[in-house]
Amino acid sequence: MSDLKNSILALNPKADPSILEDLVQYCSEYSLKWIPSTQGKGAYFIASQLSEAKGLDVEDYRKNWSDKATTATKQRSSDSTKLAGKEYKVTANDLNKLKKIYHAMYGESLGRINSLLVVDWKRAYSYLVQGSSDTAKDFQGLGAKAIERATSTQIAQFSDTKSIYSTELEFHAALTYLSSLTNYTLKSEVSILDTTDSKCKHRRFDLIHQQPHRTKGKVVTIYELKANMITYEDVINTIEAKQYLKLAKDNYGEHTSIIFVSPLGGSPEALAYVQNLDDVSIMTGRQLSLFLLEKAKQKHDKSGDGYFVESLLPKNNSIIKKLIKSPQESRLQLSAAPSKPAPGPRRARTLL
Repeated sequence: MSDLKNSILALNPKADPSILEDLVQYCSEYSLKWIPSTQGKGAYFIASQLSEAKGLDVEDYRKNWSDKATTATKQRSSDSTKLAGKEYKVTANDLNKLKKIYHAMYGESLGRINSLLVVDWKRAYSYLVQGSSDTAKDFQGLGAKAIERATSTQIAQFSDTKSIYSTELEFHAALTYLSSLTNYTLKSEVSILDTTDSKCKHRRFDLIHQQPHRTKGKVVTIYELKANMITYEDVINTIEAKQYLKLAKDNYGEHTSIIFVSPLGGSPEALAYVQNLDDVSIMTGRQLSLFLLEKAKQKHDKSGDGYFVESLLPKNNSIIKKLIKSPQESRLQLSAAPSKPAPGPRRARTLL
């Protein structure tokens, strides 16, 4: 199955190796079939075959997860989100090409069909780790292992963009110190039980803030920290494979959100992806630090010592100066997430 990995890397050289390893394992254990494009790049899966592999009806993806599925037919739980990656409805000449590639690889015919719903490798992985069927939970368990590997072997996808923090722990400690000067309490490394049937018994949130609310009861904000730039893989692994948002909402209630925080913010792909997610966002360490400084100012203004926050901290405290003066901040301002496009006709996607 090394051809699968090589084919994906030929089209996506920065693809997360942990996810690729899992896709190879999925294909081996569940007899999943994939095909490349006519250029021999990428990896595409037949949607109905993915549904069968999860032990579900062959129409599960089309009815409940497809871009074309209507709101009335979608059976997603409230915590579900739009899947990553892309789908393609293959017809006419493209379908004939696909059939030939499929037959050449597997010696099987796809039969007399007029169209076929196909997804790329990112959407295939995203779909496989969603859901509550027993087989889906198996995929989730495998995906959880990918996360642990990715955590220990994080690859810097933007080699020319270096963080000012050598470790996540250093960044974590700086934010914790700043929050200690405020009434905005951030609890560190909060553990909850992992109820997703993964091999991990507990999950830990880096920083968490709980705020009583008059009508909502409680509003919870979870901050997931990264020393380096937040990548697309970071988001999909945390939200979909590890299911952090689902676990958080199950534990704290519906009014819970997750914010990824890094000194360098998020990659363009990560920023674009979170626009499709509810209760998930990305901010820079500088943005969070300025927010906390404002909270510190409110606290010290009450004691008549606003000068401490306005002048002494940002000018003389090396920890705070580092938090609010990231050398990459000016670049990040230029690469902020684009606004959501206005509704309009969608351009046809070409697969083959």
